[in-house]
Amino acid sequence: MATDDCYEPDRVPLIRLLNDLLVMELALLQTYDAATAGLRDGLMATQLRHFEVDHERHLIELRSCVGALGGSPVADCRGTVSVSLSPVSASLTSLIAMWSHEDEMARAYENALERRMVLSAPVVRRTLCDILEDEQRHWAWLALRVEGHHRQQHLH
Repeated sequence: MATDDCYEPDRVPLIRLLNDLLVMELALLQTYDAATAGLRDGLMATQLRHFEVDHERHLIELRSCVGALGGSPVADCRGTVSVSLSPVSASLTSLIAMWSHEDEMARAYENALERRMVLSAPVVRRTLCDILEDEQRHWAWLALRVEGHHRQQHLH
């Protein structure tokens, strides 16, 4: 992506917006690490690891956009905050936490895509649209699992 892909006055605020999204992705990945470590359900852990791979790709894509605009991506802050879940509650707690975080991420990307500065940067816009599709897919999968857990609890 060339630096002239966006209207020049929008470049610095766009870099700031992309770095804000990077910080959110980094925090989400740290939560995923904690959630998958405590999971007993192998199928759920496998799916969450697939989502982690998507989020690692989001980091690469967002950093690329920031760099192409002439900015410096934020540093990787993972490991600066401790997140832990007990094995007893990890399954449902993990699902709810991930569902909530994916919802927050999807809304952040939706809001970013409504910004004029993103509209003036077609490559950034396409990147954010692709990431939003991932977030919506993650959210939908997690929503089904949370609903399933609630249904199972009512049956017992």
